[in-house]
Amino acid sequence: SSTLAESVLDKDLRSNWIGKLLEEGNARPEDLFEIIWTDSSAYRELRSQVTASFAQGKLVCPGTEVSDLFESTATKAAEDEGRETASLDLSLAPWPVTLPQRYEVLQELGRGGMGVVYKAHDRETGEILAVKVLKPDIAGDPAGMERFKNELRLARRVTHKNVCRIYEFNRAGGAAFITMELIDGITLHDFVRQRGRLTAEEGVPIARQICAALREAHHQGIIHRDLKPSNIMIDRDGNAKIMDFGIARSLDASVTVTGMVLGTPAYMAPEQAEGRSVDARTDIYLLGLILYEIFTGTVAFSGDTPFLIALKQMREFPPTPRQIDPNLPTYLDNVVMRCLQKDASLRFPSVDELEAALVIEPPSAETGGRKVQVEGS
Repeated sequence: SSTLAESVLDKDLRSNWIGKLLEEGNARPEDLFEIIWTDSSAYRELRSQVTASFAQGKLVCPGTEVSDLFESTATKAAEDEGRETASLDLSLAPWPVTLPQRYEVLQELGRGGMGVVYKAHDRETGEILAVKVLKPDIAGDPAGMERFKNELRLARRVTHKNVCRIYEFNRAGGAAFITMELIDGITLHDFVRQRGRLTAEEGVPIARQICAALREAHHQGIIHRDLKPSNIMIDRDGNAKIMDFGIARSLDASVTVTGMVLGTPAYMAPEQAEGRSVDARTDIYLLGLILYEIFTGTVAFSGDTPFLIALKQMREFPPTPRQIDPNLPTYLDNVVMRCLQKDASLRFPSVDELEAALVIEPPSAETGGRKVQVEGS
């Protein structure tokens, strides 16, 4: 539009908002993101103008290089509204992504070992949802993708209030992506980092909700096997929701190094580190690692290399939670350490029994209790 063009184009870039950001070293691809969607001609003109000013020495950028700035934004606008897809770099996307035009990408939410997650607006339903775009090497493996689709079909059967809903798996322009429920909250990892270690009164309700979600999945014959604080969301009402059911299970068979399944060693059961078969008790071990972290504020095992951490998962026991926080009740100490037994037969045999062991004792008069609530709500 002419209004947009006038707002971003100026003969004197030093007085222009993007010029000022460049001069201050604060310009980011996100600053241009709206332009590419709103007016492609303005975007091209802005790119040409900024590039020329740099070449003529009229503008010095101590921060982001102009080529990096523009190349990491969306470089192809949907000029032809009749096309089925629009090629996007999606702000800071590490690889080109093509999605159906029904999805208006709003922002990047995070990156992981599998891909990038975006917040998006579904133009057909009007809903705001999450879109997880898989890495090209994963999306380009036909056999892996077939396993992936099969596992997602199973995972969609897990319908529970403490499980993030998966809507669909799809492909477009060579990209593979999943649409899922967008949860208004933060990860359990960030939740603990913000608040510090939780008291029994705060942590046990979260643990019981995770158990309830796992019970439903296990009853469906589905093992998560990639449980970790970053895969659990805490919404603004303090409710826990597990994400990524069925995803790790379908992919780990094809991604190995020297026989060891790739994953996050800090959240890996001994049998996973050794490449042995897993079952529901694997999820119980992983939940034990999560409980350890939320009640102590630290991971159970750490080390200089992933291999050393995995080795500790197989051979060592961490200090008990009460050794770190003597205020924790003894029963909780016992629950966590039973979950972390190397021999799966010594763990809780089911999440039902684990949940039954997780009780809430009244807070002491000295410590009181804090309401579990997401910061900012």
